[in-house]
Amino acid sequence: AAKRRAAAAAANGEDPSPSPERVAPVPAAPAPRPSTTAEVQTEPLPPCARCPELTADLATVQEACDKATRRAEATATGAVATLHEELKRLERELVDAEARIAAMAPRERALSEREAALAARRAALDAERAVSWAPMGDAVAAASASSTVDAA
Repeated sequence: AAKRRAAAAAANGEDPSPSPERVAPVPAAPAPRPSTTAEVQTEPLPPCARCPELTADLATVQEACDKATRRAEATATGAVATLHEELKRLERELVDAEARIAAMAPRERALSEREAALAARRAALDAERAVSWAPMGDAVAAASASSTVDAA
């Protein structure tokens, strides 16, 4: 909008610079706020000669705030310690589980070898059974054929 006004003013033969009446004052930047409670500087307020009750109330409130801050810090510290202990416990459980898995590997390998040996033995027995039953199968087939011939 300012560029358009300046262009229009130049086209009309006027001075394009803004007049002091139209220039808004630039507001002062607010003071930066502290980011944590540790950066807040608390200074004791000077006593108020006219309001001793207000000064006493202010001191009571400030003391209550200090106590609450200490309690919150202690609670946070305790929570961090508890979480740290829980993390250590979980790390120990992980190491134990990894050790148990590593110990199972040789047993797993031995079981796999036994299963392979049993499968090979089963195949050999099946083959032997097929060979040993073959003559009986021939005899049964011959008997079946002779009974069919007798029936005819």
